[in-house]
Amino acid sequence: MSPLVLPPQSYLGWKVSIITLHAIAVLTTVLRLVHRFRLRKTWWDDYILFIPLVFNLAYWVVFCWGFCQPTGLERDDDDMSSGDAIFDSYWLATLPGVLVWWGTRTVLTLCLARMFPPEHPARKWSFIPISMITVLSLAAVVVTIATCNVSSALLDQDEFEGCMQGAGGFYVRNIFLFAGSLATDILLIIFSSVLLWRLKLSVIEFRLATIVIFASVIILLYTIIFLIIMDTHAVSMGYHSILIKAGLYNIQTALSLFLSNLPVVATCLVRWVPWLLRIERARSPEDPLESMPCSCTSSYCSDSPAHLTLTEISDLSSCPSSRQGELLEPSFESSYSSWHASQEASSRFDVETEEKLHMPNPESGSETE
Repeated sequence: MSPLVLPPQSYLGWKVSIITLHAIAVLTTVLRLVHRFRLRKTWWDDYILFIPLVFNLAYWVVFCWGFCQPTGLERDDDDMSSGDAIFDSYWLATLPGVLVWWGTRTVLTLCLARMFPPEHPARKWSFIPISMITVLSLAAVVVTIATCNVSSALLDQDEFEGCMQGAGGFYVRNIFLFAGSLATDILLIIFSSVLLWRLKLSVIEFRLATIVIFASVIILLYTIIFLIIMDTHAVSMGYHSILIKAGLYNIQTALSLFLSNLPVVATCLVRWVPWLLRIERARSPEDPLESMPCSCTSSYCSDSPAHLTLTEISDLSSCPSSRQGELLEPSFESSYSSWHASQEASSRFDVETEEKLHMPNPESGSETE
């Protein structure tokens, strides 16, 4: 079966994509560190994060420096000048990726460990995958140097001679590197799943463990795709093989760094988004019936009853209906009470006047006598 031949690649497209990915990864890392230092909640995962951050930046600079001229990319691996050999050096092309790989997996594991108290068994068990990641990272460097005949301290990977081959004719150093990467990702997925299954986690802890599983699955899938393109005969990279290799390495480092920050960034977004939505709702216009100004006077809208005429009562139609019910009932009661009191006072006045008119005058009686 013939291999899949990749089409000619766009230098500008690769460069823009890689610069964008590195910028996103670095920006999320800075936001995470600023957030943790501002809250004074830094731990080992935040300090170790500086290692993949520095080497990711170095990887970024080397890529931009080595591929600043697109004319130098239109060549095969066999037509590489001595000045370009440094960009295929193990120290610049592979070791930074190994350190980013080690640092990001360690950070993800420590994100799970910091959820539990120091004496909790889950925190103690979390240091087992951390130890395995560290050992595999160191072993990857040793295996690369020990299984190949190194001609110079530059460790130009195209000049490696007599490298030991394993199953399928693949180099042992590549098999070990990819097997270690797959093993650590699978171990992280299993460890996070066990925490979700066996422990009763809070909402935030459950969210963190789920995000770690998601990040590990994404890295695992990319590692498999990377292995298929780089170290199998199923894909032929064609004329721009150097650009594709450099691009895949850069995508791996930038993606790993971004996913290591995903638990903290996603948790912050879950808290910030409702807060921003509340601010927007506070700034948005209110319900029309509630926000519409009442055209009646303050005496009508107040709770105290007032004497109303028929003309004034008709003005209450501009107020809300519920408010009208509150206002009209005490107002009519007050009007009826006032009318009833005035009628009683008028009746008493008429009775007193009539009594005075029928009462005999004493002075007139004495004169008559």
